[in-house]
Amino acid sequence: MITEQLGIQVEDGLIHRDRLRASSVTGAENFRAMLQYETILDPEHEFLLSVQVGHEFGGTGDPGVGGEKHGATTPGITFGKGLGDLPIGYWRPLAITGFAAYQAAEGARTNLFQAGVSIQYSVPYLLSKVANVDLPAFLRGMTLLPKCFSSPQ
Repeated sequence: MITEQLGIQVEDGLIHRDRLRASSVTGAENFRAMLQYETILDPEHEFLLSVQVGHEFGGTGDPGVGGEKHGATTPGITFGKGLGDLPIGYWRPLAITGFAAYQAAEGARTNLFQAGVSIQYSVPYLLSKVANVDLPAFLRGMTLLPKCFSSPQ
């Protein structure tokens, strides 16, 4: 975090793929950087909205593991909405999070629209804000993700 609302993320990685009936492949991913700004934070209504712009630097990774020759810039938004401000009893620990972004590619690469949504149920929220339910220890720290939806990347 640079400030309370502005953050920067840099990402690099190494991939190792074991392939059936072929030799394994190891190589670096393309280097990525992202700048994210929290535009709305409303704790009373448990809502968060952020805007972001990321860039993948083409040619910095190994093509053998999917490193693209050309880069891409991806502006997007992320959001989160908790339901704890609603009078819905045991449903209050539910939250909906999501993102939407458009990858503007350079060179021969394809432009992509990316989106995803998750629905989460926070057991720690249930225990601290709704009801002190007697649950086994292994469940007390869990956040359940019953279903996630995402566009292909």
